[in-house]
Amino acid sequence: MNNGSISLLAGGGMGMISYLLLPGNVSSPNGQFTNLGPGTYDALAIDANGCADTVQLIVNEPGLVHFTNVQANGVLCSGQNNGALIVTRAV
Repeated sequence: MNNGSISLLAGGGMGMISYLLLPGNVSSPNGQFTNLGPGTYDALAIDANGCADTVQLIVNEPGLVHFTNVQANGVLCSGQNNGALIVTRAV
């Protein structure tokens, strides 16, 4: 699932700051990167003079969801829509 995100904000530098995310050479004028898959990324902030700073960031994959109880209640009579699945998530 590629729903990770990275938000960058650089201070200092001269003029406008642009942002680049590697791998992929994805650029952003505002430091917002979305729809990222899990993995390691190198983020660069580059000022108007071409001076750059780099930081390595990790987008983690979400952990598995664990359930403590799963209860299935079948339909009471054929053709009805009254079945239910009750799921309790572990905390």
